[in-house]
Amino acid sequence: MGRRGPFPPTKIVIPKIGVEQVAQEGITIKVLQEGPGHYPKTANPGVIGWCAIAGHSITFSSPFDRIDELAKGDLIILETLEARFVYSVATKEVQPSNATFQMPHTYQSRVALTTCTPKLTSTHRLIVRGVLLPFPQSHYLSEPEL
Repeated sequence: MGRRGPFPPTKIVIPKIGVEQVAQEGITIKVLQEGPGHYPKTANPGVIGWCAIAGHSITFSSPFDRIDELAKGDLIILETLEARFVYSVATKEVQPSNATFQMPHTYQSRVALTTCTPKLTSTHRLIVRGVLLPFPQSHYLSEPEL
């Protein structure tokens, strides 16, 4: 369980809301100005555990400006050079931005997307959580290196 190596180049695609951007490692101001950012020390796509990704809702490229429209069953796709991981939205919640970002222990590959809410403020955090769908939705594009 856990990370398994450095964060790979990962494209995040959310068909329902038209997102298609590359996520980088880190959640610093500089990284998030360029697009979505992967929370350090969270799992890589497809690995057991939480793969957490943050993005702005209104500034810079605004990758997560419409994640509040996502509903249970909507798809979040994380594509690396080796695989396509398809997650299904399971839950959505809002919490104060000063609250601890909870990622309960899991034996599944999960994703969590975060952004500030409501727009134009940073008082709260919107968290959309999803669970990995099995093959054929999620599959390797090439043989993984062992």
